[in-house]
Amino acid sequence: NALLQPRRKLGGGDIELLHSQQDLVFKLILNGDLKTAQGMVLAGAEVNSFKDPVGRTTLHAAVAVEAVGLCRLLVTNRADVNAVDLQLRSVLHWASESGHHGLLKLFIEAKADLNALDAKMESPACLAAGSGHLGALRALLAAGASPDAPEVDVSRPGTAEFGASADELLGPAPSPRVPKSPGKSQGLVRRSFTAASEVQPLLAPTPPLIRALQRDAVHSIVDELLKARANVAAVDLRNNTALHVACQARNVAAVRLLLDRKADVNAQNMELRTSLHYAAAIGESRIIKQLLDYKAE
Repeated sequence: NALLQPRRKLGGGDIELLHSQQDLVFKLILNGDLKTAQGMVLAGAEVNSFKDPVGRTTLHAAVAVEAVGLCRLLVTNRADVNAVDLQLRSVLHWASESGHHGLLKLFIEAKADLNALDAKMESPACLAAGSGHLGALRALLAAGASPDAPEVDVSRPGTAEFGASADELLGPAPSPRVPKSPGKSQGLVRRSFTAASEVQPLLAPTPPLIRALQRDAVHSIVDELLKARANVAAVDLRNNTALHVACQARNVAAVRLLLDRKADVNAQNMELRTSLHYAAAIGESRIIKQLLDYKAE
């Protein structure tokens, strides 16, 4: 196929063929033939029209193989940095979760939506924090990303299709003897998609601070979010605060940071349990002492 020869100057008929085979650039990228893909983009191949069966664009494909130069070329040729796949993830979500600094910088400069929520109700900052990528989190916060859960835009495309019932989001009811782990109670689980008529409205998005603690975040991630004035009173779907989650995770350093930021030591979740209930249940004496020092009841 003459179109696969990047050194040949393409004519008008070839350009029309390029536009009629929009999946070709996508396939070339995933197959590792970046040079030919680049040649086709330079020749005028359409970069926004094609999406694969799971909603990935050509730019998503370039991010998947971490081809920074090709991503820059695509952005220069007006690839949509806010296009989303079927999980409502933009390329900024992908770069944030992987922690790739070069891609993050590129998409931030290209005005990607810093606070967009994916189908699991996670923002790019939430993904960076939950994946433990301190550099990515700092870059997002410095660019203006919210350290808290953004408000839900109920009019956004795809919202209805990605709703979930309360049972899917919350999981089974807690055991009467064993406290339910707050670290496992928030966020949409990966599941097959259902028809819009079968789903319930979306619930609250995930606060980055809670997601980080659910993933047993290192001290620096929690500290960075708190320095950015993350709301320590934010709650998940079971009304767990960050302090509840930190106690369940035995994260002694995070408990200290949260208490120093005046986290409510006596806040109750949906089961009317405080952070002290969880600390006592797991027998973590250091956390119990900290909570009692801050007047836990």
